[in-house]
Amino acid sequence: MKTVRKITLKSKPYTPAWGEQITGVPRQYIETIAREFADTAHKTHGRSMIILGAGVNHWYHMDMNYRGMINMLIFCGCVGQSGGGWAHYVGQEKTAPTNRLVATGLCARLEPTTAPNEQHLVFLQSFQPMAL
Repeated sequence: MKTVRKITLKSKPYTPAWGEQITGVPRQYIETIAREFADTAHKTHGRSMIILGAGVNHWYHMDMNYRGMINMLIFCGCVGQSGGGWAHYVGQEKTAPTNRLVATGLCARLEPTTAPNEQHLVFLQSFQPMAL
C-alpha cells in the first residue's frame, strides 16, 4: 500500500529548473512571476487576482493550468479575500435565452453576424415589450 509518506519520499523536487525542462518556459520567468505574485499578495494581504480567458480551455491538460493557478492563489493566501482569487472574463455573454428569443422572433433585430461579445448589447437595444 502506498502511503503519503512513501510517495513524498520518492517525489522529485518541483523546482523552477524542473519546470523549465517540462514546459520550455525559462527558469527565470517562472521565478519572476512566482516572486512578483507572492510579493504583491503579501503587501496587499491577499488582494492578488488571476483573471483568465477561455483560451486555456481549448487545450489538452488545461486542468493542470487551472490547478497551477489555484495552487499559487492558495499558497499566497488570496482565496476568499476581497480583491483576490480568480475570475473568467469571457463566456458570460453567450447566453442561451438570447438565442431562444431570436429563434422565436421576439427580438428580430438581433443580427446573427454580430460579434459574440457584442450580442448582449444588440439584444438590449432590440428588445421590444410584447402586448399580452
